[in-house]
Amino acid sequence: KKLVIAMLAVAAVTACAKDEAISIDRQAIGFGNPFVENSVRADYSSKLINSFKVYGTVTGNGNTVALYNGAIVTRGDATYGSPFTCTTQTEYWVPSCTYAFQAVVDGAIADGKIAYTVGQDSDVDGISDLLYATATATTDATATPSGDIANDCVVFTFEHLLSKVGFSFENGSANTDYSYTITSVSFTEYDLTGVYTIGTGWDSTVTKSDTALNFGTGNVTHQIIPGEQTLKVTVAYDILYKSNPISATSVKKDLTYEFEQNTNYNIKVTIPAPGGEIKFSVAATDGIGA
Repeated sequence: KKLVIAMLAVAAVTACAKDEAISIDRQAIGFGNPFVENSVRADYSSKLINSFKVYGTVTGNGNTVALYNGAIVTRGDATYGSPFTCTTQTEYWVPSCTYAFQAVVDGAIADGKIAYTVGQDSDVDGISDLLYATATATTDATATPSGDIANDCVVFTFEHLLSKVGFSFENGSANTDYSYTITSVSFTEYDLTGVYTIGTGWDSTVTKSDTALNFGTGNVTHQIIPGEQTLKVTVAYDILYKSNPISATSVKKDLTYEFEQNTNYNIKVTIPAPGGEIKFSVAATDGIGA
């Protein structure tokens, strides 16, 4: 017997959330509060993830049917604890079926790929990141789901697909009379666009950006596309002697490094005494965080 698709597509989802679940009539598929993978600290925490896109299939009686294709799941409002609702469709748990779900924040899945542009508009107010998650579930003869489920709701655990970069600085002069003040730091020639192939990883890209990615005075971080890159880093700073400014300097230097996803990078810049060479070193920490 073929799966009856009419059972799978009915008006708007009744929402529920992990820890704030409500009763669901007719076993509608709900979505619980998502989590960011434990080794990761997001630029926004799971408390601030207010929307994501969900994709999924259902398999029963030997047939697999597309269930969700970029359906939007949002909170009723931006308050943590507010239930998530699929705003574009309602689906119901069907007895003796297998479900496979995918979800993405700040992106879209097409043909098993997620395209990304550095600095693209965010699904979450003012913050750009790229998060991806999968979840699976099965139902028994009474349509009761099990698997990545809490209170009959699908719960996603998101992982970061990008690398996060920031800067720090140290005084490389042996003469403590010399100090410095950073006025700006930026780089160009970073990978502007890339494609993440699910199950494979990031595809190489030849699209480079001549537009500077600015890090302020070193107090700003950015998400970038993983992979080996040669960045053209520009550091501008004032040199001080006994706290008095004596010159303004701007140095541009290449930095080649292979960045990995879900990793936080600190690029340490050693500012030399006048006439010396500026130096870079990179330290990596698993998990994107502050």
